[in-house]
Amino acid sequence: MKNTGIKNKAGFTLVEMVLVVGLLAISFGVTSDILISLVRSQTKSRVMNGIEQQANFVSLSIEKELRNAVSVRRPHTSIGGSTIIIERRNGEEVEISVNESGLITFSDPLHGGSYNLTDNTSPGGVNVTGSFSLSDTGVFPVVVGYNLVFTSSDMTGNVPSSETYTISNTVVVRSTY
Repeated sequence: MKNTGIKNKAGFTLVEMVLVVGLLAISFGVTSDILISLVRSQTKSRVMNGIEQQANFVSLSIEKELRNAVSVRRPHTSIGGSTIIIERRNGEEVEISVNESGLITFSDPLHGGSYNLTDNTSPGGVNVTGSFSLSDTGVFPVVVGYNLVFTSSDMTGNVPSSETYTISNTVVVRSTY
């Protein structure tokens, strides 16, 4: 006798397919969200590390010059305390200034004139704002303070340029005590 009923065929129902597609979409969405978050976090860390490296380099360079200076003064044309002139032991004068372009300029006759201690071109550039303060003239030891704010000029990777690093330091000029 022949079986004329409906045979069971292997396959998926429409409900099963919709459930699988829905679960795949949810897992893909969560995974992509995590990956995007990791990439942004890595980019932000890279930008902050670059800012910190430039800030530390600038701070160490300024501190070295100040500690070994014979005297420190402001130029007559200084606006807002953004420039100091350091007299070295060999009689040369070095000018350090924070200019309007967001760069720290170092004028050093021994090393071929003027050059920038910072770079504000992308990628990895910083803009610098800040000022120098000097203890009153005639007061010994001479104390030089500086407050510099380094801000990222790098706009790659959807990282806002609001990443900042501030260095506030006070240095006593050794030859004045």
